[in-house]
Amino acid sequence: MSRSAGTVAVVGGGIIGLSCAWRAASAGFAVTVHDPAPGSGASRVAGGM
Repeated sequence: MSRSAGTVAVVGGGIIGLSCAWRAASAGFAVTVHDPAPGSGASRVAGGM
């Protein structure tokens, strides 16, 4: 079993929140993303990023 570097809570599931969550997870942190309205702000504008 691997050890976590710690725990991170990210508030907001937009592009910035998910980018932060991904970077934290890549660094070994256990990550939880909290979004008060999942999907409400989703768009295809940044789909090619």
